[in-house]
Amino acid sequence: RQVAMGDGLGDFTVALAYSLRWRAGTNASVELSTGEHVILDGPGGKVCSEGGSWSRTEHSEAPVEQRWHRLLITRRGGELSVELDGARLAPLRRLSGAVKWVQLRPWRNHMRVRDFAFLPGSDAPEMALLEDGLPSGALTLPLWNLFDLMYIASATLGTPAQSVRMLVDTGSSTFWVGGSSYRTSASRTVVSHEDLEVEMLYGQGEVSGFEVQDTVCLAGMCVSSQSFVTVTAVTGISGLGGLFDGVMGLGFPASSGMSGRTLLEELASTTPYQPLAFGLALQSAMGRPGSQSALYFGSAPDLIESAQRTVGVKGPGVELPVLSMGYQAEWWLVRGSLGYRSGRHFYGMLDSGTSMLTVPPKEFKSVLADILPGSGLSTCGVVAELRGEQLCPCTLPLKPLKLHFVGTHGHELEVTLHADDLLTFMGFVELPGKPLQRMCRLAIQPGPQSIPVWILGDVFLRRVYVVHDVVGQRVVLFEQPVSDWFGLAELQPPAVAPSALARSVGVVAALVAAVAAPLLAVLGKRRQPPFAADSYIPL
Repeated sequence: RQVAMGDGLGDFTVALAYSLRWRAGTNASVELSTGEHVILDGPGGKVCSEGGSWSRTEHSEAPVEQRWHRLLITRRGGELSVELDGARLAPLRRLSGAVKWVQLRPWRNHMRVRDFAFLPGSDAPEMALLEDGLPSGALTLPLWNLFDLMYIASATLGTPAQSVRMLVDTGSSTFWVGGSSYRTSASRTVVSHEDLEVEMLYGQGEVSGFEVQDTVCLAGMCVSSQSFVTVTAVTGISGLGGLFDGVMGLGFPASSGMSGRTLLEELASTTPYQPLAFGLALQSAMGRPGSQSALYFGSAPDLIESAQRTVGVKGPGVELPVLSMGYQAEWWLVRGSLGYRSGRHFYGMLDSGTSMLTVPPKEFKSVLADILPGSGLSTCGVVAELRGEQLCPCTLPLKPLKLHFVGTHGHELEVTLHADDLLTFMGFVELPGKPLQRMCRLAIQPGPQSIPVWILGDVFLRRVYVVHDVVGQRVVLFEQPVSDWFGLAELQPPAVAPSALARSVGVVAALVAAVAAPLLAVLGKRRQPPFAADSYIPL
């Protein structure tokens, strides 16, 4: 990263807050255009200053690894000095020339940067570090909610940085990006492994490509040689390149198709957050103004202890061990029951990459019977354009679905999903002899035969705040405050002709087509409501 310094003639401070792990063969440094540079990981991990007006000087003790440190390079009255954690590292030297730029070169070091800035004038900055050098609080990565269908995080790849929008997916492990969104030819730090081909299968669609290694940064937290997949072929996944650029897999390494280490593996060994954990707080698109979905990275004890301050959770958390279906964990898989100690247990995968709940086919009918009124099923149907997904009238009086969890320390949590959680507005249907009717997708769908567990997608995750302990292989569930702003009852059919109605819902339908299911591309041009009688099949 390079920071321009104007004419570079006056007093200034270059400020860097960083943490790293020393490894032989790396050479992270801060360099001035006049030739002076500070090596952050010299022999034995010591910090060295040399070049330009400086003779080589080594710090007497190596800084503590994976802890935050503060480096200040300052010019006052023509004299240049460098300080590390408040101690002067290099003797004062005259420097009267223009310093045009300063750059930070990680050079194969897995370092993390909080602040890196040029500050004109004579006042040294204050940096948010605790006395023991640990970061003050978790790193926050804001998420963009795409109509409750997916949650998107911003990241940068390569050098110079290329910005990408990544779908946050706790149900997979691989970090991959579309080849049109990240250009290997534009990065000077990339290492390509075109012989390492990777294929990934999803519930809908598949992608294939090859492995590369390059710098990946999330809100200033960087891994300099992260393995990920640049995708060359995509089948059955719409919206790539338009709504999002790739997938950020946050599952366990066992489900990764790469030969290199996953993002979580790298972060667990290189960040100052020990033991590594991440918290996921999803909000509804219909939530109150100001509510923000976010991904938090920090140490497991800190994220658990700060849950009430950070997210405003209710009550103590429920700690659940991550279960495996083989010799090692692949998913964030937990055990729960339907209703309070009902004895009807289920195993559920926490998956932010799925917008709904899916239930193993053999259990699906019994779950529907729990929530649908006696005659409710007769009012529901499927639409061919939605690959057979269940649609019901938005006014259907669903019974709450209650999922109960008992933690390892005896704490219990019951997550209740109401009609506003379980019904997602999709459009209107016009049946012969009946008025125009609001139709909603039922947010519980039968899962694929190949997955014998529940998938607890976003409809569930919006009701809880989840701390994922990566190293300890456990999750802690907290009840998240409800932030609904308005409900389905307030969605009224507009008083317009059917042809105008079709055009008005075309945007919503096109969005669903791009990221949830392949609706017809001509939806907005049809001269009838989007779900007509001939495409609606009652159950």
